Order: sequence, then C-alpha cells, then structure tokens
Amino acid sequence: MLHNHVWRDTQFPTAKKNKEDLYISIKNSKEAGFWLKGEEVEFGKQLREEKKIILCCGGKAATAI
Repeated sequence: MLHNHVWRDTQFPTAKKNKEDLYISIKNSKEAGFWLKGEEVEFGKQLREEKKIILCCGGKAATAI
C-alpha cells in the first residue's frame, strides 16, 4: 500500500458526517488511500468491520478493499 494518502477530495474540504460519504471518498482516493480526521476515524472503524476498507497508519488512513 502506498503511504501517499489524500487529505481531502474537494476544493473546500469538510469532514464527512456519515460512513457512506466517507466510503465514497475512500473509494475515490483509489490506491493512494485517504486520511481520516476526527469523527471519520469512528466511521472508518465501522467500515473496517464491514470489510469494506483497510486501515493503516495507526488507524488514521484507509484504503478501499
């Protein structure tokens, strides 16, 4: 896995407010992965339990499976 994670996916980034929106951003980041911040970390844990993503960098970044 590359450790060149994407920080945000829009010109005016905001934290994702639900796991569905977060999952879309993680998928769109492709193999680079996506950094998680704040509440997104909890959504990331839920998505990992659903086997939709892999967490790395101490649970602060994610890549879609």
